[in-house]
Amino acid sequence: MFNNVKSILWLLCSVSFCIGALLYTTYSISIQGAVIDGLVPFTQFQKRSVVTGSEEIVPEKYSGLQILFSLRSFHTLGAVVEVDGRLLEVENREEDNLGAPPIIREPFILDLDAEYKVFFLYSDVGRLNKITFHRK
Repeated sequence: MFNNVKSILWLLCSVSFCIGALLYTTYSISIQGAVIDGLVPFTQFQKRSVVTGSEEIVPEKYSGLQILFSLRSFHTLGAVVEVDGRLLEVENREEDNLGAPPIIREPFILDLDAEYKVFFLYSDVGRLNKITFHRK
């Protein structure tokens, strides 16, 4: 009689431990998913400023079309955009349509087919102040 009760108690304990381990695993997986979802925007807005070694830093190259579609993100960062010595002013529109290019007040400044070298100017605290593009 006691063997049957003892067997049932062991079975219930082992089942409850398995269910507890399963619940803990699903909970930790959901926490890891939330951390990864929060980490993606954080890493996308980081500037690439880490240089390893003593090689020369080559400025990045942008096409005029890339500049046009990046203007919205430059504007949200609070950076002033300059193309060939002239400020590129963007109409202030409150749209969430990131697929459409922003409206530029003087569109003839930017040649969409040309390649541009880019230089970044940062403040003392590491905030991006100015982005300068020069046509190659």
